[in-house]
Amino acid sequence: MSDIDRSNIDAVYWAEQFCQHCKDNDWSLDDIDEGLMMAWFANYRFAVADPLTLRIEELEAENAALVEALTTVRFWGLDNVAEEVRDIAKAALEKDNE
Repeated sequence: MSDIDRSNIDAVYWAEQFCQHCKDNDWSLDDIDEGLMMAWFANYRFAVADPLTLRIEELEAENAALVEALTTVRFWGLDNVAEEVRDIAKAALEKDNE
């Protein structure tokens, strides 16, 4: 079980790994209960959720930076901060293209 790629978000991969784990441990259908299945696939669910949570946090941080820049634009005028806003937007686009 330690060889499982916990960053893999493919449900088929997790199902294949579950079947392989059962074979490796000589488990029969009688050995597999609802609690075991829930625990196994909870790991899959968290493998999917973690990258999405990180991306949401990144987008929220980028949004906060843009809101701050726009607030500055309104206060000081467009000419004084246009370059700063362009830099923030460029960095956000580059991050999305990675």
